Amino acid sequence: MSDMLSTVGLAGALLCLAGRLPGSVHRWGPHFAALSGMSLMAAGLVVAGAWVTAFGCLWSAARVSAGHQEWSEVIDLGAMMLLMALMALGTSVAAAHHHASAVPGEPGVGPAALVLVLWVTARAGAVMFRSLRTGSRDSVARRPSANRARACSHLGGMVMILSMTAMFA
Repeated sequence: MSDMLSTVGLAGALLCLAGRLPGSVHRWGPHFAALSGMSLMAAGLVVAGAWVTAFGCLWSAARVSAGHQEWSEVIDLGAMMLLMALMALGTSVAAAHHHASAVPGEPGVGPAALVLVLWVTARAGAVMFRSLRTGSRDSVARRPSANRARACSHLGGMVMILSMTAMFA
């Protein structure tokens, strides 16, 4: 099950990256870091994957502070980083399967569920504030390539976060 979920997470990371190509490294760099982090996690190098994802998250945060992008990527990468950190701390699937008492609701699932709830709340807040800031003209003025990039990024981020959270169940 974990191999399948890792593959689904990698597909989500690839979908995020595909929405940003072609373009400058500033647009696709954080997504490449997410794909690299997911690849390292799938290979069993969870700590290295968390650090690479943290780098991508900081890169995205720097672009947001410069006014070049919105918060959704930072939120996705931050949730990925937290989930990888939880895996690295020993609440991963492998650690949960060694304990007979590991059932849904035990400590291994609780922190991951909290990250999922915080991620959903933060993404909803980002959508709400974006619509308040831009109004209805946002969807009309956007180029088709920007719509494709946003759709790929949102869908890929959702697939990554949900597959990573499912690894804790």
